[in-house]
Amino acid sequence: MHNPVTTAPSIESILARCPEIPSLPVAATRVVELTLNSDVGANEIAQVLGQDPALAARVLRLANSAFYGMNRQVATLKDAVVVLGLKTVRELAIVAGALPWLKKPVKGYALEPGALLAHSTSLAVGAQNIARMARLKIADQAYVAGLMADIGKLVMSQSIDDRLAEMVTLGLEAGMTFDEVERRVVGFDHSQIGESLTHSWSLPDPIVAAVRFHHAPQEATEEHQSIVDCVHVADYLAMVCGFGLGGDGLSYAFDEGALMRLGISADTIDSAVDEFVIAFEAQESIIKELSQA
Repeated sequence: MHNPVTTAPSIESILARCPEIPSLPVAATRVVELTLNSDVGANEIAQVLGQDPALAARVLRLANSAFYGMNRQVATLKDAVVVLGLKTVRELAIVAGALPWLKKPVKGYALEPGALLAHSTSLAVGAQNIARMARLKIADQAYVAGLMADIGKLVMSQSIDDRLAEMVTLGLEAGMTFDEVERRVVGFDHSQIGESLTHSWSLPDPIVAAVRFHHAPQEATEEHQSIVDCVHVADYLAMVCGFGLGGDGLSYAFDEGALMRLGISADTIDSAVDEFVIAFEAQESIIKELSQA
């Protein structure tokens, strides 16, 4: 008698069994779809956002935060669209829609409530700052990519459940990074799940790519290399500073090639740590407040 062949579960099967799949609010998803059409008007975007008062309030609060450094107050949703533009409002809607999910506890990674949000905020701020250091015109999109980078942990956590200690031990004994351990034990890693989620939300391709390859930037396509490298380096900074570390801790590899491709020296990154911490602390208070709204 032949032993039955067992196969690793697919991402789709894991998502199907997941009792709580992260999703963007309907209004945020609609804004993402509408803003891909350059002919859409400010009134239409404002009306869609206005259908979700909590989301609208978060978008306005973000629009008036130090994140955008506006010289004038953005008083209405229409003002936000006109002053900031479609691309920026789309990014604001994504951020505002994701915050309630990111504040949740992530048991499988030993992350207390708010810890994933802190880590994600640090990646967002770090990726934005690194893009500016590299003089790339993707700083705001890099912020969104950093914030979304570990969204897949919310689903992966339910597959890992209480196996974290076992997985950490396996990584140490086998000399594997934690994403390699995830692929060994579960069949895929949290970045792959995050790619599936963000793709299903119709997020822009550069953001989806950054989510997918932020632990393996050398695998990114040339088209998306810069934003992936920004998030990868930001993840390194967040780990060094200890922002929102879970049970997987420091168990990830750093690709120094990311710095070379960005044209940034290791000394420059090291000297920017204090500036990064200040920027993170300023943004964290805003993000934490908005996640409660």
